[in-house]
Amino acid sequence: MAVDMSQSAVNMTPSESWVILVVGKTGAGKTTFIDSCTAENYLATYAFDSSKSHTTRNIYTIRHPTRNLQKNCVYCEIPAFLDAPTSCAELLYDLAKFLVARPSSCLDRRPVAGIIYMLDNTQQVSFRSLRHHLGFTQAWTGENCPRSTNLVVRDGQFPPTPSAETISSGNLWSKYMGKFAHGPHILPGIEPLDIVRNMIIPSQHVLRLQKELLDDKKQLRKTTIGKMYRKQLDEWIEQVKHRKKKLKDKKASTVQEDEVITTLKSQRKIWNNLNFP
Repeated sequence: MAVDMSQSAVNMTPSESWVILVVGKTGAGKTTFIDSCTAENYLATYAFDSSKSHTTRNIYTIRHPTRNLQKNCVYCEIPAFLDAPTSCAELLYDLAKFLVARPSSCLDRRPVAGIIYMLDNTQQVSFRSLRHHLGFTQAWTGENCPRSTNLVVRDGQFPPTPSAETISSGNLWSKYMGKFAHGPHILPGIEPLDIVRNMIIPSQHVLRLQKELLDDKKQLRKTTIGKMYRKQLDEWIEQVKHRKKKLKDKKASTVQEDEVITTLKSQRKIWNNLNFP
């Protein structure tokens, strides 16, 4: 059961804790990867307020330092980021607040070891959707930490899908993340903790999102990923409008589509007026 982080758990200095973002489509194995790294060794977990519109499992796990990994790691799972339009804004907002929070024991930002992009090679995902998702992943990192982006592929028991196989080959991954990005790491051929260990050894990195919010003093909606999210909202609205038109041509009910359009437009209005962080 998720519990709130205690103040002592959150206030760790950059030399003591590292942030690791774990992203990917639903069913890619993000939670399993984090569980493999943390096992029972965690101080606390934090779940987003369940009263909000999204109910997907969103957890930060702070890991105890161990003999194998003498660092605390904060694993930030970013679940279903582009899967459910009505949950993305709040998730992005909450994560941005977390990344720019300054622990009271120091004046520095939270150091980021990097991003792990999870992919199950049997997932049925369109090329367009997967490329779009990689574009968002690249927007988190920018060009400051290419060596800390890792592609982790969970090898399923069935032949890989064409789109997943393209990503797994590493060519499309390198195109988005840079030639120095790591991967693919094939599970179960490598231990998840070994991947994390290699991420935190070299040096700390700053995510583009952190830099834009802290150094450039931009509002979240004006950051690179904030602009991409606004564009994504526009695309979602147009997609639903197109579906509504097809239904009207068939003289079918469009009540559900009308509700979705109203919700997305309301969310876009809120996003356009967002002032914090």
